[in-house]
Amino acid sequence: AVFIDVDHYLRYIISKNDTSLKNAYKFHLTEEFHNTLDIFHTIEVFILLVILSFYSNFFYFILIGVTFHQIFDLIDLIHKKWYDARAYSLIFWLKHKYESK
Repeated sequence: AVFIDVDHYLRYIISKNDTSLKNAYKFHLTEEFHNTLDIFHTIEVFILLVILSFYSNFFYFILIGVTFHQIFDLIDLIHKKWYDARAYSLIFWLKHKYESK
């Protein structure tokens, strides 16, 4: 379930133009985020994994790992009071992004 956080690293690389994993880790520990898109944390990816898990045990175990990961992420976000830190849906994130322009 650690691989789900690759999207955090990709977001850091794009926003900071820096590929240092150490810097990305520090950045994500200290910065507060609002409505950021972490693609692997969206409901659409979760639904896709649910569907794929019906056809493959591999995806079933990935789904279990992602589910636990999401639960612990949600607990962490609530603890930090970062209620709007993450976009939980790609569709709603895109809608919000283009309506705010």
